[in-house]
Amino acid sequence: SAYVGLAEYIHKYCRPQGTEAWVRVVLEKPFGSDLESAHTMSAALAKFLKEDEVWRIDHYLGKESVSQFAAFRALNQPLYGPLWNNRHVERVEIVMKELIDAQGRTGFYDEYGVIRDVMQNHLTEMLALVAMELPNNASDPREFQEAKLELLEHVRHLTTDDVIVGQYRTYNTHVKEDNPKRSDVSM
Repeated sequence: SAYVGLAEYIHKYCRPQGTEAWVRVVLEKPFGSDLESAHTMSAALAKFLKEDEVWRIDHYLGKESVSQFAAFRALNQPLYGPLWNNRHVERVEIVMKELIDAQGRTGFYDEYGVIRDVMQNHLTEMLALVAMELPNNASDPREFQEAKLELLEHVRHLTTDDVIVGQYRTYNTHVKEDNPKRSDVSM
C-alpha cells in the first residue's frame, strides 16, 4: 500500500527529533477494502508510526456542517437538552441527497460500493452525532469516541427490509463512459 511506503519514508527521513516534536499522518479513506485488510494495513503502519500519530479521516466528516454539529448541540444544550431525547423525539430521518451523479467516480463505487462509502461512514457518523449522549468533555477525542460507540452498541441492526437502495438512472452509462473497455455493462 502507498500508505505503508509513505509511513516508512516519514519514519526514516521526516520524523522530527526532540521531546517537543510530534508527527501526525492523515490518511483518507478507504482504509483497506474490508476489516481484514484494514487490520493488516494498521499492523504494517504500526512498524513506523504510533497509533496516536495516525488520523484516519473521511473528507465528508470535515465538512463544516458535519464537524460543527456536536459543538452546536453542546452550545445549545441548555435550550434543547430537555427536548433532545426519546420522550420528545419520535424519530429522526437522515437523508442524503446528492445533486451530482456518479460520473467520474464509478470506478471507486464499483470497487468499494456506495453502501460502504456512504452508509458505513457518512450516515452512521451523522446518526452518532444526532443521537449520542454528549460526553462531559466533548473536546476529548476518547470520550467523544466512547459516546459514539455506546450509542452504536444500542442501534438495532438493519435488514434489507429497513432500507431502500437505488441507482442513478445514468449509472451504467457513466460506468461505460468512465471505463470504455468494460464489456460487462449493459446500457
